[in-house]
Amino acid sequence: MKSSICFVLVLLTFGLASACLGMAHDDAGAKDLVTAYAPLRDALANDDLDAAKQAARQLADDKNESIAGHAKHLIQSDTLDDARTQFKAISEEVIKHAGKKPGNFVMTCSMAKADWLQTNKDVQNPYMGKKMLKCGEIKSVSGKSKSHCGSCE
Repeated sequence: MKSSICFVLVLLTFGLASACLGMAHDDAGAKDLVTAYAPLRDALANDDLDAAKQAARQLADDKNESIAGHAKHLIQSDTLDDARTQFKAISEEVIKHAGKKPGNFVMTCSMAKADWLQTNKDVQNPYMGKKMLKCGEIKSVSGKSKSHCGSCE
């Protein structure tokens, strides 16, 4: 009987440890995703198609097939508009996976009808680029809606 109880306790402990390690891996994966995504966002905010294509290479091997597929299409883009269309789809996925992690700001552009992720509240609009770089607003902070975040306004 004692050995059965010990066996169950070992299994429970192993299961809890695995779950905790999995959560740590997910957090690290989301951080890596945001780190790889940031240069792409910045390149588009600066209207730099070549830099955007280069930055997309970091995402082209992502384990998320949607992100990887859109990154590969972005690399083939001939115009900033085409690249921004792919970026919109990439952003939707990045926000799903990392938008609720602490320190992330989900930004929105009503003109582009699109969102993007930043790690600060200084608007740098990747959809409008230099012509309207500051156009946009904070949609949410670490998964909370703007109306619940008094420190960001």
